[in-house]
Amino acid sequence: MKVFGKVISDSLLKTVINKRQRYQAGAGLPPVDRFQREVERLAVRLEPQCFTEQLSIVDPQGEPTGHEAPRWFVHLMGLRHLAARVALFTGREMILQVRSGNRGTPGLLDLTAGGHVPAGRTPLETAYLELSDEIGLSGVNLVGGNLVPVGQTGVQVVEKPFDHTVNAEINVLFAGRLKQKALPKIRIDYQEVENLSLQTAEELRALANSPLASSSLCFCLPIYLENLQHFMSRK
Repeated sequence: MKVFGKVISDSLLKTVINKRQRYQAGAGLPPVDRFQREVERLAVRLEPQCFTEQLSIVDPQGEPTGHEAPRWFVHLMGLRHLAARVALFTGREMILQVRSGNRGTPGLLDLTAGGHVPAGRTPLETAYLELSDEIGLSGVNLVGGNLVPVGQTGVQVVEKPFDHTVNAEINVLFAGRLKQKALPKIRIDYQEVENLSLQTAEELRALANSPLASSSLCFCLPIYLENLQHFMSRK
């Protein structure tokens, strides 16, 4: 079996899955120092070379538990963490991204920008960072000069059998209205984004259960649909 590109034994995979199942059944995390030793022991055995950024573990309400771990461990164990998601609007459409071929689900439609919230950063800080990294925009390109909090989802759980991981994230949502002259200023990071797509309210509602929509878009879209008129009409 392979995990993060490394061949591991069936016994190690079984150990990982058993521990994950205990966490998913509601078992509490061990004290922080013992938890950190568990992370370090597994790192020695797996030698992960990617997904090494630190994430904060959160409770079902999205509050930090005081535990932190690398992204690879968080996903391997299916531990709850935060993601920041951003939707930008023009006068009549929401701007969606088409995921690039470098991502696990290329070609699917997703929100304008978004990503995991690193340990030590707030969701709002992450939202601005992802907006800048993925499409080259900042608050100065938005009506009012800032992103607006829209809400928070419950825990979104996505199992990924191809690498034996489980992504259990709570999405913190933000939105903004793009200034009229800001569209030409968009600069796409093609490592993350293949293209952008403008979607009307009717098209967005049709995407709710579409195979063209990413799991995160399907999960977050109902909250944005409740706020469409506010952001499309914002002066």
